[in-house]
Amino acid sequence: MAPFKLFNLVALATIAVFASSFGVEPVNALSGRGPSSAQHRGFVSSRGHDSVAKRKRGLQKRQCRTRPQGSTNGTNTSPSTSASASASASASASTSNGNGDSSNSSNNGGNGDNNGGSNNGGSQGNNGGAQNSGGNGSGKVCLAWPNGNDPALQNWETSNSGIIYTWSPSGPQNPFGYTFVPMLWGENQIGDFTAQVHQGSAPYVMGFNEPEIEGQATMTPQHGADLWKQYIQPMAGGSKLVSPAVTSAPQSKPWLADFIKACDGCTIDIIAVHYYGTSADDLINYVTDFHNTFQKPVWLTEYACQNFSGGAQCSPDDIKTFMDKVKNFAETTDWLQQYCWFGAMHNMVNVNPNNQLMGSDGKPNTLGLDFLGLGQ
Repeated sequence: MAPFKLFNLVALATIAVFASSFGVEPVNALSGRGPSSAQHRGFVSSRGHDSVAKRKRGLQKRQCRTRPQGSTNGTNTSPSTSASASASASASASTSNGNGDSSNSSNNGGNGDNNGGSNNGGSQGNNGGAQNSGGNGSGKVCLAWPNGNDPALQNWETSNSGIIYTWSPSGPQNPFGYTFVPMLWGENQIGDFTAQVHQGSAPYVMGFNEPEIEGQATMTPQHGADLWKQYIQPMAGGSKLVSPAVTSAPQSKPWLADFIKACDGCTIDIIAVHYYGTSADDLINYVTDFHNTFQKPVWLTEYACQNFSGGAQCSPDDIKTFMDKVKNFAETTDWLQQYCWFGAMHNMVNVNPNNQLMGSDGKPNTLGLDFLGLGQ
């Protein structure tokens, strides 16, 4: 009997080992978004962005209840399906193609996705924040740019150029009239951030990307405050500090309020928000509520006319109407200092391509010219 039992044990062990080779590969919260150091530095590949976009849509539907479009409540404008899409771009892409993702519901849902690439910030051929703060951009037109050192950037300069950011500590070598702003996307960029960004190396420094959303820079308000004190607060005095960029999901405003409360003694000069939806009025109400609540200037660092709630997508006419209304509001509202449409990229991946600002030649298309204020 003993040999027979031993045989059974060996057989079972063999079967277990064989079966494990077909098991699900473990992933972490950032596995869909950031490349390894061996991949593109500073930006996420389009493939990685695609997987994040799909996950965001799922999160959105799970987390947010649809709110009637056109609602104008001021305090918790939590959107319809909101979520998190941020290109925070996670977007980001390799040097020549970006993509973003976003998310939201019929009226404001979430945000675009973003990205934070792995810890390497930047090999964009540029050496990071310290050396590329660049242009004299003092306008309000902001570029969320996942395209690395794509020379197409030279076609995007305008008299109203503001900031350009890449969801990472590093930016393009030549920002062509824009002011580059480095970001500490999340914990996976700490190494690059500390190596490239120093007090006074850039006029502004941006905080975490959608930290309240799973799959983005996910962290609790307390952990975010601890990281801020260690890595971002030391930049105060030499740079203005921009808050973590939260989405239009219901939990976003409470997350930011809890973060500010936990971050006692912290400097926060500007509030950053993301918004994806199909109602310009809802977007305006949303950013106004954040301004009124936190009594700070606001940067709208990701937005688009995008429906992730399962309904119809915005048509080109819808998008132009949405864009023009938000642009007019931003240009006539002193506390809304930057507005960054999600679309200055070669590949929109899972975002409604009608939002794209860039033509196949890298130059602004008709919608891009409208966004830049160069349209007829």
